[in-house]
Amino acid sequence: MDPTGEGRLAVIDPEDIVRCAAVVLTEDGHVGKGHTLSGPEALTSREQVATIAEVTGQTIDFQDVTRGAGPQPWVSWATSSRPRRRRRAQPHPRSPFRP
Repeated sequence: MDPTGEGRLAVIDPEDIVRCAAVVLTEDGHVGKGHTLSGPEALTSREQVATIAEVTGQTIDFQDVTRGAGPQPWVSWATSSRPRRRRRAQPHPRSPFRP
């Protein structure tokens, strides 16, 4: 599903973000400045899937979704003002911090 239609996005590798953050946090000259991070090429979702398929050697189907079948139901649910029950976070069963 591609909620952007034929929109293009220059995705960036999380490791590249970490490298940039390390430079910004450890070198002078970055205080008060903004940096725009971008991937090397802007691709549609279909092109991204095709690239992943080519690199992995797998067949990956990309299915277009009609406008009404996109993420709208999720957006309306997530942004509704209805009260939500919050679950208390539980530590992992093997956590040393378990009470």
